[in-house]
Amino acid sequence: MNWRFHFPALLLVIALAFVLVATSCGQISPTPSTIVVTVEVTPAVIIIEKPVTVVVLAPVWQVSGKWYWKQDPWWGYFYITQKGNLFSGTLDDVYEGTYRDKVINGKIDGNSIEFTRDGRNGIQYWRGTIIERNGVLEIQNGYWRKEGWTNWAPFEAKKVE
Repeated sequence: MNWRFHFPALLLVIALAFVLVATSCGQISPTPSTIVVTVEVTPAVIIIEKPVTVVVLAPVWQVSGKWYWKQDPWWGYFYITQKGNLFSGTLDDVYEGTYRDKVINGKIDGNSIEFTRDGRNGIQYWRGTIIERNGVLEIQNGYWRKEGWTNWAPFEAKKVE
């Protein structure tokens, strides 16, 4: 049992014990026929008997479709098919003339998006933040780097279909 539930009763027992001891010692007169003990209790503790789990789910962005991307001077489109928070697809670089590079290992985690480009010019890692602006999804703070490189270069993207 939890002693917090019995705190008011404990106060009452202590008060009555004090009265009995004081009466038997002659410190207070036993003449009063009624003893009034006032205990003020303010509920301050809330006890939940069973554990409660609260889960707040971030929205899973619907990224399936055609996206325009730009990494000055390169630009093109990627086409994504999504399942839950995972996706894959293809990437076309119109500027350099490479088409149908693979988009693999695509993952959405909250507002973060990341994927790997596997194409004619090697492996590249892309990442950024998904936002919605005027009803259109965009990737902002986008960065990419080629496998083996240490520096990241910026890119931007916008869903167009």
